[in-house]
This record gives sequence, C-alpha cells and structure tokens, in this order.
Amino acid sequence: MKCALMFPLCLCVIAAVAIGGCASLRDPRISARQYRTLVVADFENAIGKALPARVQQELPGAVIAHLHRCYPGAFDQTLRAGGGNADELLIRGSITDFQAGNRNLQYAGSIFGLGSAKFSVDVSFSDGQSGQPLGLAKGEWEYRYGGVKGSVWGMDDLVRSAGASVADLIAEKRGATGQEAPGCAK
Repeated sequence: MKCALMFPLCLCVIAAVAIGGCASLRDPRISARQYRTLVVADFENAIGKALPARVQQELPGAVIAHLHRCYPGAFDQTLRAGGGNADELLIRGSITDFQAGNRNLQYAGSIFGLGSAKFSVDVSFSDGQSGQPLGLAKGEWEYRYGGVKGSVWGMDDLVRSAGASVADLIAEKRGATGQEAPGCAK
C-alpha cells in the first residue's frame, strides 16, 4: 500500500521540479540599494572551451537589455565601463557551467528535464569606487522548453534567458520592482 502511494507522490515531485524551470542560490546579505549607477563588466569564462565565445560576449548586453525592459528606472545609468565613482555598483560574473541542451530531447522529454539547457554563474557585487567586495551570489538556472518550442530554441534564446536570470538577480539585490511586459517574470 505504501509503495502504491509513494510512486505517484514521487512522480508529482519530479513533475513539479521539471515545470519549475529554474533554481538559484542567492545571498540575502547583498544590498545594492544605495547605488544609482550599474556597471556590468565582462563575464569571465571559468569553464574553457565548453563555452561558446558568443555567450561570453553577448551576456552583458543581454543583462542590460533585460534590466532596461523589465526594471526601467532601477538604476539612473547602466554602463559597460565605469568611472570609479562613489555611486557605481560594479557587477562581474564568472560563468561556471554551461550546457546548451539537446533540441531533439527537449522536444520529446521536457517534462523529465531531458535535453535541458543549463547555465551557472557567480555574480560578484563590488563598490565601483573602492573596489570593495559587497558579496557574491551564485546562480544556477536550468531552462526547459518542451514540444515545438524546445525543438527550435537556439543559442540566442539561451543567452537572452541567462541574461534575464542574471538581471533579475541584480534587480532583486537593488530592491527594484519589475513591470509587466513580455519576457518579464512576475
């Protein structure tokens, strides 16, 4: 009898995790509320040749684009290079895991996480003037798109999704509230 009840329960838990789509570990002690300018530096490649060069090159732009679209006004300015001013929050990232996923498996078995794309990054928050570290947040995201969407999902979508995840993490530390717009999580 217990086995008969445990199997459906386990299946429900697996399905709930698969549908959830992402998980991240966040440091609650980091606060970016006092900074008016955000500086998004280049992201470091900590995994070597497994990371396509374009992911590293395009990720900072994807972070900034998502912040502007979903959190307008969160920062007075968003820059790629800072001037060392007191009101600057410097964001650096180190990409620690990247798996592009498998389109065929995404189409066939997305409910079980087959073919999922994975992205992990350590995001460091520092004072732009002093360089003093404010904290480190580790993000781990898994993107699951099933059916037809999963079979046509490409590298641009992964970079955009990863950039949005990092931007959401930054906005959370800023205490910014997002707006309801296409592509903005609520």
